[in-house]
Amino acid sequence: MPFRKPDGPHWSASRFMLFEQCPHQYRQRYVEGLASPPSLAMLFGHTVHTALEVLHQGHRGSCPANASVHTDHYECARGAYYREFEVMRARLAEEGVTAGGELYMEGLRMIDQVAAMALNGDGRSRAERWFTIPTEWGGLDWPVVGAVDLWCPPWSRFGAVVWDFKTTIGSWSETRALKERWQPLLYSWAYLRAFDVLPTFRYLVLNRTSGAVDFFDRVWDSRSDFEHDLADLEFAAEEIAEAVAQGNFECTRGHGTCLECGERFGHDHVCATPKRHKLTLTGASSSLS
Repeated sequence: MPFRKPDGPHWSASRFMLFEQCPHQYRQRYVEGLASPPSLAMLFGHTVHTALEVLHQGHRGSCPANASVHTDHYECARGAYYREFEVMRARLAEEGVTAGGELYMEGLRMIDQVAAMALNGDGRSRAERWFTIPTEWGGLDWPVVGAVDLWCPPWSRFGAVVWDFKTTIGSWSETRALKERWQPLLYSWAYLRAFDVLPTFRYLVLNRTSGAVDFFDRVWDSRSDFEHDLADLEFAAEEIAEAVAQGNFECTRGHGTCLECGERFGHDHVCATPKRHKLTLTGASSSLS
């Protein structure tokens, strides 16, 4: 049976990242249970991710059991995207935010672009693959849990690769990818536990403003290099866990970076929106070599 996120206390890459961005916001979300106002970026990312999960796996009965990964899943993904987009549109309308036809076409373009790569063309990879790692950081018996967007086993077409999809308006680069640590290290750690193989952690960045698709890899030259970085990460996790256990959510150490645009975060931070691109649909005809 596939693992699903537990109801009780747990750690995740997103929790650690939010604490680093702003401990005060962490307290509001995970201690006080205050839901963040629905944002276009958050809901659009969820909508496209849902469609991409259907594209690669045909999950939750969205596709017939005998559906073809190459053709039927593509049509099912577009249908799932339409349904999710309508839900998103209604939620944003309640907040006075309009999700119009141009945004809808942006999502279709992203689905087309990813479908053209046939990332799970051999049917051996798993979309939204959940994992759990037991920890006792900060004296808290909380596991680390996560869901990998696409988990390619060593015998799959691309070999040992952990994929993470980003739908963003932010500035992504090799430099930013190398600075990110929570998802690359935690997800690769889970993969190493499963296969005893160190994977490539690969960001697939779908940019809403430029229309570009970029790939950024996080790799380690050796397992000892990875274990060194993981030890540093565990030290940071211990510090965060101790602060959470003590109820210390003061922003005394400053803030990290914004999770959307990558710029330094502050309580008055607003993501800059670059000039929009001209939309084109690519179709789903070619594949990634």
